[in-house]
Amino acid sequence: MNLIDLAVLSVYLLGVLALGVLFSGRQTDVQDYFLTGKRVPWWALLGSIVATETSTVTLISVPGYAFGGDLTFFLQLALGYMVGKVPVAVVLMPGFFRDDLLTAYQRLSRRFGASLGQLTALIFLITRALSDVFVFLPRAS
Repeated sequence: MNLIDLAVLSVYLLGVLALGVLFSGRQTDVQDYFLTGKRVPWWALLGSIVATETSTVTLISVPGYAFGGDLTFFLQLALGYMVGKVPVAVVLMPGFFRDDLLTAYQRLSRRFGASLGQLTALIFLITRALSDVFVFLPRAS
């Protein structure tokens, strides 16, 4: 890395830190952290959810893949997002708001017991770690 790269990286990290400090001042507990006191409009919440689940790999690879062929894969992905998210929003989300839950694991724990909630959280952590390992493993030529 040269000096310009380090300067850009430093400015970025300091900017992110400053924004975090600026916006964290209004949080008083974990409820505020996860739910923002229920003060965020629906469109900002939707944007946050989409941004959270869309990885950098997806953001870079999907347009490249679509450009290399036709738009079929891209359209299938977009349609899948819409078809998948509408039932989740209509069927699952009302229960989260009604029961004042923060995570899916809380919902599972309340419905099926703490052991199952903890097991599913553990499975998620293991599969995410394995996913990251496989993404960063060098490919055999």
